[in-house]
Amino acid sequence: MLIKDKFSYDYPNITAESEWKQFIETHLLNAETLAKHIELLTEEKLQENFSDVKYGNYLSNINGIIEHTHYHLG
Repeated sequence: MLIKDKFSYDYPNITAESEWKQFIETHLLNAETLAKHIELLTEEKLQENFSDVKYGNYLSNINGIIEHTHYHLG
């Protein structure tokens, strides 16, 4: 799979309050789903290499997701 920046945030314009509310609801549900999956990870899994040693372990990648999200929320 090839990941490209041009697809990083390919989302249609929001033109109505109902679309904004749906957008927020979807993202909150996605965040809750992610949190539930993270809770299932064991300490051993968190210390394993993510996909390759050069990408660090699961824990550092999860922390990176959190930090990156906070950056965009700011």
